[in-house]
Formats: sequence, C-alpha cells, structure tokens
Amino acid sequence: MFHTRIAPTRRPARKRSKGSGFIDVPQPAVHDVVAMQRVIGNRATLQHLNLLQRLPDSAAMIALAGEPKKKSTRYKAFLTKLDTYRNFIRSNTVGRNAGEVTANFRNALDIIAEAQAALDPLIAKIDSKGFGTLSGTKRKRQAIYNMKTELQKERASLIMTQTRYATGDPKLGGAMIANALSSSKTPQAMRLLQSNITGGDRGGSSEVTRYNQSGTEGFFKQNKDAFAFKDQQEFDTAEDANGIRIGQIGTRLRAKMQQQIDLNAQLTALGDNPDANAAKAIQDQLEVVNDEVQQIQAEMDTARTEWNAKQNEFYIGTQLVGINPHNPRLANRDVAMSRIDQLLGANVIAHAQLAFQETNTGDKSGSYMEKAKGRSVDAMRRDNTLDLNNAKLMQQLSRLHLIDLLCFQVDRNAGNIYISTDLNGNVKVTGIDNDMALGTNDNISIRNQELPPLSKYVDADLANRLIQLDTRVLSDLVTDLLTPGEINAMISRFEKLKQQLIKMRDNKQLLSPDQWTLAVKNELFQEDKSYVSNAR
Repeated sequence: MFHTRIAPTRRPARKRSKGSGFIDVPQPAVHDVVAMQRVIGNRATLQHLNLLQRLPDSAAMIALAGEPKKKSTRYKAFLTKLDTYRNFIRSNTVGRNAGEVTANFRNALDIIAEAQAALDPLIAKIDSKGFGTLSGTKRKRQAIYNMKTELQKERASLIMTQTRYATGDPKLGGAMIANALSSSKTPQAMRLLQSNITGGDRGGSSEVTRYNQSGTEGFFKQNKDAFAFKDQQEFDTAEDANGIRIGQIGTRLRAKMQQQIDLNAQLTALGDNPDANAAKAIQDQLEVVNDEVQQIQAEMDTARTEWNAKQNEFYIGTQLVGINPHNPRLANRDVAMSRIDQLLGANVIAHAQLAFQETNTGDKSGSYMEKAKGRSVDAMRRDNTLDLNNAKLMQQLSRLHLIDLLCFQVDRNAGNIYISTDLNGNVKVTGIDNDMALGTNDNISIRNQELPPLSKYVDADLANRLIQLDTRVLSDLVTDLLTPGEINAMISRFEKLKQQLIKMRDNKQLLSPDQWTLAVKNELFQEDKSYVSNAR
C-alpha cells in the first residue's frame, strides 16, 4: 500500500516458461518503486523506501532485491507471504465490534509472524553463502536485511490501529484494514522539510528544531550516535577537565567585572561637570567591557549547559535508566513511550514518531514530538496558578505516574509536565521529553530520582487497562524500537506493577474520577509517593 504514487507506464506481461523459476505473481503496470528508481535513482529510492510505503508486495521486493533463482525456495516463500499479507489487509474489514476487530487483526499479525519466520532462513542463507539464492549486488542484499525492520514496524502499526478501533473509533465498521492502517497515526517515519522550520529551542538536554508540520506545531530532536562517556573513568576525567574550563572562564569573567567597577569609579571621580572628551572615552571603553562581560557570561552558560547535558546522559541515562551509551537510540525511546500511552489510552504523553530532518548536508534521523498545550508545572508554580485541589488534575497525574513507572521515566521534572485547561474547565496533563526512559533497570520499588514508587492512590481506569494488557501485545508494540534486553526489563516492570495493581483492585483501593478529593490530596502530600506531591 503505497502513499506516494508515480504515474506508471504499461509494459507487457512477462511470459513464463515451464521451470523458469519465476513465482506465479501477476505482473502489474510498472511498479511504483521501479518508476521511482527511474526518476531519482535506486540509491535514493532505497534510502527513502520506508517513508513511502508500508510493506512491498512480491513485485516491489523483486524490483529491490532481484528475481528469485530457480531453486530459491526460501526467497519464494518469503515473497508469497508478502502477497498473502497484502491480499489479506486489502480484502478484510476492520470488524463491526471489539471481538471482530481483535480476531481480524490477530489474523493479520499471524501472517506477519509467518513472513518473519520465512525471512529468517533467507537471511541465514545469505549470511552463510554470501548472496546465496539471490543474484545481484550488496545493495540488493541489504534490501532483504531491511525487511526485518519493516516487518517489525508493520507489526507495531497493526497493534496501534487495532487499539484505535477496539476502543471505539467512530469509523468502526466497513473500512478495509489497509485503509485503516493508512488513516491511523502509525509508526512510519515522517520527513520534515526545511521550509517548515519556525525556530529552535531546547528539549531536555538537547537542542531541538521547531516545525509547523501540516498545521501542527512540534519539535524535532536529532538522534545521538553515542553518549559522551562510556564509563566512570571517562566521566571523572572529563569532569576534572570541565572544572578547569569553568574555572578559567570564571577567572576571565571576574577580571572583566573588575574592569567594569574600575571604569564606573573613574566616571564617578570626574564629578558633576566632567570633561566631555574624557567622559566619552571612559564611557566608550565601558560599553566595550560590558559587551565582553555579556559574551563571557554566555560562554559560561553554554559550558554549564553542555556539561549538565553530558552529566545527565551519564548519571541518569547510563547508570540509572540502563541505556547503552554506545547506542542510546533516544528517538526510539521517545516514540516507544508515545505508542505505549496510545495503546493504553492514557493520553498523557506527547505524541511522537520517528522522523527525518531535511538539511543541506543530508537527512538527519530523530524523533518529532507534537507541541504540548498549556504551560509547565514549573511556570505555573512560579506565578501561583497551579491548583492541586483539582480532581481531574490529580487523576491525570496518577495516569502519568503509572505510564512512567512502566517505562522507567525517571526525569519527570516540573519543566516537562504541561497542564492545559479548555473553555469548559477540563484539565489535560501532557508529559514531554520522554527519551531518557525504557532502559534495562526494572527496580520500581524505590524512588528513582523524580520517579517515586507506586502510590496507594491510583486511577482505577488506567490500572484496570494495565491489569488486562497482554504482554505479547506490549512487546510487539515496541519490538522495532527497543532491544530484547530493554523489552525484557519493560515486561518485568509491567509484571511487578500489575501484581501491585491487582492487589489494590481486590482491596477496592483504586479510585474512580469522583474519589479524587481534598482529603486524598492531603494523603498524597503525606505519603510523598506521587506526582501530586512532586508538584507542590
């Protein structure tokens, strides 16, 4: 199912002789990928393939990786599965009720699993015998390898779309699965054009680019290939060097500030009726020194910000969360948290998806996060507009806490929780900057920086959804984004959280929307295990 269409030209159907080795696939008009190859070249086509389509059918795969040889049973089996999946999603509807939706999408997921099973021996064959059963270049071989990621993405797309429809999408009914996948906010990467840039900002410890993308404001954060430090020794060495750097900047700053004091003293000494030329000379010199002071202060601020970012990567990212410093994949974590939030219907995490940023030196990969509405807790605390007595706010902060426990988001500070209120007084909480999460740490029984352990006051609605969640669905949802170790840690946190919630449910401790009272708020303050108490 291609989202970008290039008008094809017709070619005659290819004749097959008996034993020719070609699989029995109808020959269409020149395929989109082939037409694109003619327009922009094969390399560019491969580079942007995942921006233009979900999964190729057999004809598209052949255009990328070549025709199967006569005895290429593995390759043919994989091509057949691609067509089986394409035909299934084009000929089956989403379903008329939650049961049908679950059954239809389970069938689609089973076909994807079969395609993955057919792909594994094909990749193994390539690994053992070079290109093995396929003819062509290294580029074509890479197209086969890329399909492993594409199948994982499609699996996540199916799960997200199933969730959307099973939870009451208004268009539930006769839509084909293929069309439902097209119209959903699925995990496909988006392309951000330079013409849509509206400014810059900071997102957590990284620089971000502000965009207006199709009428929606958001921020692009570029991926990092690696953190600054891989171990304590590297960090300690850099910390010593940074201390020297900060000290040197501070020495220069103090010297310039002393010049300010001296020049101001000279102006004062001139008295009430100074010589105009002498006064102007001092004033001109003072303006130069003032500018230099501002420049050195800016240098100091930059040095401290840069060090703070590296320090957070090491202490929070690597040591606390358990992120691999050699391959942090922060964009993947940002997107994974967004997907998990959508899967559970919590609606407390800013929507994010993988993205490519267009630049003069080529595309940069990262994530695009939609701008959160409202203002941060930090800003609201400063001007005393934060109302922690609001029942809806308490409930939504509980939801955010549950999602963060599942994902091990330990840096939920007052600057990355946004609160908005509509004209009817409805409150909405949104968590932003979610990339320092989903590592290999699974210990949620203690306070981890800003993340407290589970409160005894929990939103009943989201708690029940977590209790009923299938771990296979949760794992499938992020399999294209996280490593097996990170997924295992997430499942471990989920099981621990689930057991606590089941016990609370059985003891009738989960709170409905009307139970978030002033008395509960006071209890939350006393126990100090919630985002309500964190926000005060």
